[in-house]
Amino acid sequence: MFYYLISKAKKRFGEYKLIKDFPPLRIIDSSVIVTALKLAPSLKFDDEKSVMKISTMFNGEYPEHINIVKGNINDRKCVDNMFRDKDCIYVFDRGYYDYRWYDKLTENGFKFVTRGVKNSIVMEEKFLDSNINEDIYDTEVIMGSTPGGNLTFNKYREIMCFDENDEAITFVTNIFDLSKEDIINIYKKRWEIELFFKWIKQNLRIKKFIGYNENAVRIQIFSALITYMLIYLFCKKQNLEVKYNILILTRIIRSNLLEIYYRGLITLSG
Repeated sequence: MFYYLISKAKKRFGEYKLIKDFPPLRIIDSSVIVTALKLAPSLKFDDEKSVMKISTMFNGEYPEHINIVKGNINDRKCVDNMFRDKDCIYVFDRGYYDYRWYDKLTENGFKFVTRGVKNSIVMEEKFLDSNINEDIYDTEVIMGSTPGGNLTFNKYREIMCFDENDEAITFVTNIFDLSKEDIINIYKKRWEIELFFKWIKQNLRIKKFIGYNENAVRIQIFSALITYMLIYLFCKKQNLEVKYNILILTRIIRSNLLEIYYRGLITLSG
């Protein structure tokens, strides 16, 4: 049902573009749901808690792909089947860093933007550009240490800027035909998935569960996501602003879920 609603949204409204005149963005990240170990011993994460992980590919308005797994599964193992579209840009944080994986994505034609890892080994190949006034530097690099280890076979861009504390922030990408400012702006959009995780946890009641085995938790999470997609489709169909009205509609539905409306019953029976 969830993926049917995703296909319906794409077919009816087309690709959603988070940045106008750019390729669609696919933001990848995961969020965890924690519960007491004694309630869900089969989902044990450590000696104190049980955890389920929701690995998500988000386009800026709705999730396009979800993997729900136990919390001890590595993030990298949850996302390989999400890379299917070569006409978009994938955005993910430094928690997914894997130089050999970067090569695999590049060789398969997938474009990505990610954060650089502190203390990573980078060999500069060519200085591409700089904006001294804004302290932004653009360099072509090879990452890793030795060919037998994790040295990349492809060249990448490392874009470096500085935060308000003058600490270096680096971004890594295999995209060479966009400006360094564009790459930074693309990565900033990664925050949209954090807002989505926060929203569903606060408004779709997936912190407390009806059942605590793996399948029961998965069903409840997908039920929440189906609810999100139904309300999203309604907002789009009515030409409502999704970001502001989806919360209002969610509250209305929650307040009236068990109410009987005779006009609706008459309409359905007729």
